[in-house]
Amino acid sequence: MMEYFYPEHLKKMFTNRKRELKDLEYTRDSLDKGTLRNISFFGLRRIGKSLLIKEFMYRNPGNIYINIEEIASSPEFFSLRYIGYIAYWLNENGDALPDDYMEINALIKKCTEMNIKALTDAVTKLNLEFSKEKRDHNFLLGLAFTLPEKICREKNKKIMLFLDEFQALAVLKKSPQVLNPFALFRSAIQNQSGTSYVLAGSQITKMRSILEDHKEPLFLQFNVLNIEPFTREDTYELCSKILPGQDTDIFESIYKYSYGHPFHTTSVCERVKEYSEKCELEITNELISQAFLVEVLSKEGNINKFCRYLYDISLEKARGYGILKAILTVLAEKEGTTITEIARGIKRSPQATKKYLMWLEEVDLITKYEKTYFYKDPVFRTWLAYYEKGIELGIMPKREMLKNLLSNLEEKYLRTSSELGRAKEFETKVKLEKKLGIELKNYMSKDGQIEIDLAGKKDALIYLVEIKWKNKSSDYKDIENFLKKTEKSEFSDKEKKLFFISKSGFTSSALKLAKSNNVTVLDRNLEAIEAVN
Repeated sequence: MMEYFYPEHLKKMFTNRKRELKDLEYTRDSLDKGTLRNISFFGLRRIGKSLLIKEFMYRNPGNIYINIEEIASSPEFFSLRYIGYIAYWLNENGDALPDDYMEINALIKKCTEMNIKALTDAVTKLNLEFSKEKRDHNFLLGLAFTLPEKICREKNKKIMLFLDEFQALAVLKKSPQVLNPFALFRSAIQNQSGTSYVLAGSQITKMRSILEDHKEPLFLQFNVLNIEPFTREDTYELCSKILPGQDTDIFESIYKYSYGHPFHTTSVCERVKEYSEKCELEITNELISQAFLVEVLSKEGNINKFCRYLYDISLEKARGYGILKAILTVLAEKEGTTITEIARGIKRSPQATKKYLMWLEEVDLITKYEKTYFYKDPVFRTWLAYYEKGIELGIMPKREMLKNLLSNLEEKYLRTSSELGRAKEFETKVKLEKKLGIELKNYMSKDGQIEIDLAGKKDALIYLVEIKWKNKSSDYKDIENFLKKTEKSEFSDKEKKLFFISKSGFTSSALKLAKSNNVTVLDRNLEAIEAVN
């Protein structure tokens, strides 16, 4: 089943994503019960969004998948392919090539055989419009967007429609007739009851603007879920599928280099497997280091190819290409840098530098944490640092060269745990602000003796938050220290809610203390953990 869309080798590689699958199952259950729920996934490129969709569709056949980036070149091409893919999924369910559904005459023939009136009507109108010298682009898009619901009503069925790389719909603005394709999409879906939409996008900043900017037509129409890199445990599980039987210290070494990014993890594992099987080399931490460097620095490396692709598509349409490259080089040498420091490095004013930094944020290469800047993907940072210096490796580099490069890598380009922690704490802050509907800021007492990670106020209620982003469970002492800080703060006699967020969970004694003191404990995904009795 779905052998073309989701081949067996990909099914074997699918790992965890239980939270995201649960959210999709809830959306499907809600749809079946008559409650429409639309959701969207954000995440870096190759983080696993499409694989997640494929796994869900494999478990729940009868839904539709369309990659918007592949079809959004013109309104004519888009409408033909959009309708074509709807017919393809209803008739083939991902088991065959979709070619017979991508050309108008072949599509008409297929739709006639399928005996779905809404579908036949749509392709007939599509063909009629194509025959005109001047085509109505808004009509074509409306024809495509309204079709799924018409089919649902005719056949009395429910469908989940997955639209991957949804931000690419903006390309259709190139047509003088189409002022806002997102407004056309909103107009078509707002009264639907049989179709639930799941959007996915790799350009996170653009997707946030499309769905969370109050000026945009899709504002507040979709629930948003972030797709994060794998945890240490999930990375170990993925590694074990490619390198079975290895000790956890080998998987830990891979996790250190990949930062939990599934694509980077898979690339390093497959390179290690190749060395082990072809060259009969023992799998050691040293071999892991060699595999990572070759993947990043060799033209044959998948990570190298991916980073080059990311670099090219991010900067291809940019003005000030040279200055953007200079900024990326400065940040590659030293992350956590302020605008003033970056401006000094590229010999520009802070005001001019800020515009370029904002552009790099928009294409998701960098992110701002408080007043400093970091790469979103630390492996991309490593690649760029060496790429700008013209350093390349062959598939089997000399040991001495590897030794020198590895020493440089460890010293300059692997993030410290504190840097990673700060970045993750900021992400958690943004998510929690949205969840609670308040602004949260770091709190420091006037005498500088008490610091609380986050504090905010809603009406008369004070919110105090402690975040622990470390690789071991938060314990009794952590909760106790948090309680002591709150009692010594200026909020001690005020009505308040206490939250404690821990990346790696809690010990049982910590949960008991939290429960007895009304501290809400949350996991890394901001989901509540039930305290033990």
